[in-house]
Amino acid sequence: AASIRIAELAKRAGAIRYVFASSCSIYGSGASAQLTEEDAFNPLTAYARSKVETEYAVQELADERFSPIFMRNATVYGFSPRLRFDLVVNNLTGWAVTTHQVKLLSDGRAWRPLLHVDDMCQAFLKAIEAPREAIHNQAFNVGNEEDNWMIRDIAEKVATIVPDCAVIFAEGAGSDTRNYNVSFAKIRERLPSFQSRWNVPKGIEQLYAEFARIRLTEPEFASRTYTRLKQIQFLIDSGRVSGDLRWVAAPAVSSN
Repeated sequence: AASIRIAELAKRAGAIRYVFASSCSIYGSGASAQLTEEDAFNPLTAYARSKVETEYAVQELADERFSPIFMRNATVYGFSPRLRFDLVVNNLTGWAVTTHQVKLLSDGRAWRPLLHVDDMCQAFLKAIEAPREAIHNQAFNVGNEEDNWMIRDIAEKVATIVPDCAVIFAEGAGSDTRNYNVSFAKIRERLPSFQSRWNVPKGIEQLYAEFARIRLTEPEFASRTYTRLKQIQFLIDSGRVSGDLRWVAAPAVSSN
């Protein structure tokens, strides 16, 4: 609802272009062939369903003065000022550096498209600058086919880059229903100025070097600071956010 509201306010304010951060997770499950922007949605999480519903609603706002674009980002990785450890490449590299184990919570056979955060930013800039006729009210998978990876292969690659670590599977590890392999042909055709500069091995090397530089520790890696769900749970448990994820008004401060 908030995402749709922002688009409505942008249009009302006179914005001529609106770039929405959607996600390849809307495809959910469908790794038998590379999925294109024309394939059916199969969202498996509340997050993915929110992206689908927002795309549908914002498409209806498009007209001759308001041009929305839907950037279906692959799963992001890479070092950045607002670092996250709940993203698969960052997570596996963090485990390797802090525990010498690349820990998989599933059997690792699911496919996932990956995208470096720098490349994602570049794609958004190119979408803002692109001619209207190339992008108006259209969706684009953002990434490159080279970075479609099976999770267990990411883990093995981490183990070849980070010294003295081994791949392990959590007890009872099963399959991950989120399983999709994605085509990025459309963004190459319609936004040729966008060129991926990164790939997963290069991203793992970057993460390893930066984690070593900052001397990342296991307690820091496991803390809520860099993991969204842990932070949300903390806010709920501390009474700052309600069970339906709305901010709770802070108590009045006494003047006495």
